[in-house]
Amino acid sequence: MLDAKTVLDVLENDFQSIKSQLGPQWAEFSHRGGDLADRFSAISGNEDPQAAVRALESAVNKLLIICWDYPYIAELLDRAEETPLATTPVIAGNKRPPSPEDGPKFNPKEIANRYYSLLVKLKETSDQNKWDANDR
Repeated sequence: MLDAKTVLDVLENDFQSIKSQLGPQWAEFSHRGGDLADRFSAISGNEDPQAAVRALESAVNKLLIICWDYPYIAELLDRAEETPLATTPVIAGNKRPPSPEDGPKFNPKEIANRYYSLLVKLKETSDQNKWDANDR
């Protein structure tokens, strides 16, 4: 199952390739995805961490529904889901997994802010396409 950070990493890291691969569908995707920006913005103002996690999960699920409509993006997400998590190197004789305190903390507000920035960028692209179409 894809987590919010994995989906975000795929969309951020492959932004340009997604744009070029979608071709004429890019305008539709950027508009649909950009319309979700406000959902992610609202998460940043949520003071209840559990509510923020639930809201983030819901918003990411809505974005995933959009992403699955585009085969290239769906393929990227499928590959990310199949990629095994990076393993922590085993230190001589220490085979126990790292404790939760050792790893990075999951910050739903930070992830939501990154999604918001990405989706605003999509929205701007969508708006620019409208301007370009009107200029013709």
